[in-house]
Amino acid sequence: MAREVNIFDYIHVLVKWRKVIVLNFLCVCVLAAAISLLLPKWYTATTTILPPEEQSFGIGLSSMLANLPLTAAGIPGITTPGAIYVAILQSRTVRENVIRRLDLMGVYRSKNMEEAVKKLQRKTTIEISEEGVIELRATARTPQRAAYIANTYVEELDRKNTELHVAQARDNRVFIESRLDENMIALKAAEEDLRHFQEEFKAIALPEQTAAAIEAAAGVIGELRALEVKRDVMLATMKPTNPSVIQIQTQIDALQKQLDRMEFGSKEGASASGADEENRSTKLYVPFSEVPSVGLELARLTRELKIQEVIYELLTQQHEQAKIQEAKDTPTVQVLDLAVPPMKRSRPQRRVIVMLAGMLSLAVTLCLVFCAEFLNRMRESRGEDYKKYDSIVSSLKKDFLSLKKVFSRPE
Repeated sequence: MAREVNIFDYIHVLVKWRKVIVLNFLCVCVLAAAISLLLPKWYTATTTILPPEEQSFGIGLSSMLANLPLTAAGIPGITTPGAIYVAILQSRTVRENVIRRLDLMGVYRSKNMEEAVKKLQRKTTIEISEEGVIELRATARTPQRAAYIANTYVEELDRKNTELHVAQARDNRVFIESRLDENMIALKAAEEDLRHFQEEFKAIALPEQTAAAIEAAAGVIGELRALEVKRDVMLATMKPTNPSVIQIQTQIDALQKQLDRMEFGSKEGASASGADEENRSTKLYVPFSEVPSVGLELARLTRELKIQEVIYELLTQQHEQAKIQEAKDTPTVQVLDLAVPPMKRSRPQRRVIVMLAGMLSLAVTLCLVFCAEFLNRMRESRGEDYKKYDSIVSSLKKDFLSLKKVFSRPE
């Protein structure tokens, strides 16, 4: 009948084999420490980049920077400027430029650029925090090269980001110039139409109330046209479902409703409280539909001229802003911490290597010790089972020796 195993049996085995366990542990730890001393040293340099500020291009399009690379550079799913920076840093173009500038193909002993890009990718880590701060870590065999790689990444990011800014500003300038040319033609036509009408009907002046209404309507329509230009510029790089485009369209619809009230007055049947609130800012003006026919035509021609003048003024200002934005050559990337050559290596971590090797040696040694003790007890108490085990081991040894002779036989 088999004897029940208790805790003292395990302790007995550990005490019996204690010298083997301790000696093996020390030998493995010393060997691991020696190997870790022979391993090549690697150093990691870190640079920190602040999240980009929202930029405006051409006609005050806030956060256009965040939306431009999303569609123009083909980076799906990116919604924050910080994520745009990460995508640029991880791009093949930036990595190839870093490799060329620092001659990393020779350093990595790469046969081609594709192999060098893969090695640089493995030795570079880019992370972004919840606050949008970007941390780039570059690893190299020397502290100076690690710092050079990290800082060159930042320089290439700034260069590529500036190219995107300039390209967007150029597109905006070209678009605004085309609208400005159209406005110049419309402005001249409005001036000629008003002059011909005044010469034909001898109508020169308008009543003060109608003139005030024209001024107000011209301001509303000027703002409306400016928003339409802004929407058109957005649609050049965004989809109609983009939240920014939807917001601009909502403002356009609201201004259009206000313009309709100024044109035709309050709608009949509207509730008293609602109508009073909505028309409080326009009830001092005479609706254009209530002006006599000749006066109405004069008012419309005068209003059209005012509108074109307002649009011309707005487009001229925005055209100058777009040209300034296109000509700007200032750094676009704000670096919080430049990479400096690290004083300590990042790997190999000798302490970790020795600890892991020691723990692994303990585990393996304990398994072997308990297996040996088990075989000894089997030989003493269960002779038949041990003979079967010995027969299996002998057969496997013969098979192994036969295979060894086959592979070692000279041709």
